Amino acid sequence: MVVALSFTVALDEDTLIIDLMSVSSPNNEWIWDTGSGTHLCHDKSLFSQLSMGKPYQMNAYSGTINVEGVGTVKFTHLINNVTQKIVLNNVGFAPTGKRNLISGSRAMEAGCTWSDKQDEILVRNKVNKPILKFTRHKGLFKLSATGYSSDSNDVKSTSINGNRVNVIENKSIGDLELWHRRMMHTNIDSMVNMSKGDIARGLPKLIKKEMNCITCIKAKQTKHYGKAKTKITLSEVLDLVHTDVWGPTKYESKGGAKYYVSFVDDYSRWIKTYVMKSKSQVIDCFKDYIGYMKRLTGAKIKRLRSDNETEYCNDKLKQICKTHNIKHEVTNIYSPHMNGVAKRFNRSAIETLRATIVDDNMDRI
Repeated sequence: MVVALSFTVALDEDTLIIDLMSVSSPNNEWIWDTGSGTHLCHDKSLFSQLSMGKPYQMNAYSGTINVEGVGTVKFTHLINNVTQKIVLNNVGFAPTGKRNLISGSRAMEAGCTWSDKQDEILVRNKVNKPILKFTRHKGLFKLSATGYSSDSNDVKSTSINGNRVNVIENKSIGDLELWHRRMMHTNIDSMVNMSKGDIARGLPKLIKKEMNCITCIKAKQTKHYGKAKTKITLSEVLDLVHTDVWGPTKYESKGGAKYYVSFVDDYSRWIKTYVMKSKSQVIDCFKDYIGYMKRLTGAKIKRLRSDNETEYCNDKLKQICKTHNIKHEVTNIYSPHMNGVAKRFNRSAIETLRATIVDDNMDRI
């Protein structure tokens, strides 16, 4: 369904174009627009939080307008004598616009659905709760806000990012323990930080608290080898690449793989992994990695650091390093901490898998 934006009236031999969207409306009135890619508000006083930035142009209101900022609008809306609290995040501030628009496409991206009758549109949230009700009036579907809030305690900061704005969001407080399990026992601080921004869509607001996760204790115990590297000292990508092989696993994959090899760029921490049926495939994987990173970054690998296992210490790898002018650094015997970056990635990957397996009472890998 597309909401009508204009209509034509014939008067004698002339044609009068009446653009409904160019007619000013009260501040408490919002229009449902399935053709708009963003929510838009023309009244600065309605924002509970607003970040001004460099204006950019977009097509709206049957023409081109300038969006001068992005912010949050919070209002209440009455449906069947029940007051709904609505939060519109990342709303574009368009002072030259004449009407306030709620974007149907952004509502859909936020998980909302809607049903339409002849003179009514009812919008429901992810849990099928009615949150917005628009009624048809003079060719447009409108709702009236019953009040606005300037309280921004739970409103996140926003900034202009091209045309990527606007979702309908009423962010609730999530169960930290439940989401810790859903996200495969990810670090608590990382989860809380992710919930504060737009990093993970659909993740509710999480509040940090003391939590003793028995699964993490069982799955993430480790032996301390030495002082860890605390900062990156290189200046360019591919100055140094760490690599390590993990396996064999107890069970083969559907393709018959029992190992994987990881390559970690020391500067960017960009990680590339390959699954393997045997350790002898390390050579082919390294050849592919050289070409892959060349296409991706345009840079060449300068140093490769590995342990002294036979999959790395052989004539084939030596010839590859000579051909591509790569210095191969080998760690000392019984000193895994010297290749700590690759070892740490393997540990994190296996801990994540093991935590999931322990949590589901499955056989260990």
